[in-house]
Amino acid sequence: MLSRFSIVVCGLLLFTACRPQQSTGDPLARGPDVNAIVVTEDFISRAVAATGGYEAWINTEKFRLDCVVTFYNTDDSFYLTQQHHEIYPWSNSVRISATEPQGKFTWLLSRDKFTPAKGQVQYDMRNLLYAVQAITMAPVRFLDGAAEFSKPSEPIKIQGLWYYPIESLVPAGEPRKIVFYQNRDTSLVDIISFSAEKGPLLVRGYDYRKVKETGVLLPTRIEVFSTNAAGVIQHRLLKIDYYN
Repeated sequence: MLSRFSIVVCGLLLFTACRPQQSTGDPLARGPDVNAIVVTEDFISRAVAATGGYEAWINTEKFRLDCVVTFYNTDDSFYLTQQHHEIYPWSNSVRISATEPQGKFTWLLSRDKFTPAKGQVQYDMRNLLYAVQAITMAPVRFLDGAAEFSKPSEPIKIQGLWYYPIESLVPAGEPRKIVFYQNRDTSLVDIISFSAEKGPLLVRGYDYRKVKETGVLLPTRIEVFSTNAAGVIQHRLLKIDYYN
């Protein structure tokens, strides 16, 4: 007898096999590797369903989003800049471009390989890229056969809401600790924590909306905070507001 998850995977593979291959000229813009898709736990199905479903994700090779980013300093001053984000869920990559007073800049994070822009800007782009990568691609990361995750146990309360913590045990190309927090009521993975060079960070996604071209739900606002070892928020580091 086929299990519920076997049926989901069989249907997913059949749909993918029938899907016409597209050539965009962008090597990062590609669909999933059918043989690498694995659905073994209920939290995976719920995370995918909460953000549009399998068909929407399979048909999504790339997101193009414009945004305003606010970088906060410890003295309460801040810096505003406009950016263009290109998000590749099945390549686990994010490319960001911006025009600053010093010129035009482009940064790339592909899996855990960071390619900095030529020249210097006054803010940290590595953690911004990783935050966007982690919070927007969480459902696809769960489908990665190269990754392994802890099973959610008892929920924990974060700022008045209940979440199931899901820790990445075998990161897929990411040599850092990362924990996904799945909302018990909505099934959205809208909080993520990960280790960074200067200490742990917490990422939150807000106001999820459907991307018209794909049907996938993404946060329209992302915030990144520094925390202490116990996960208590210390400072807000940056905020991303998408407007398209």
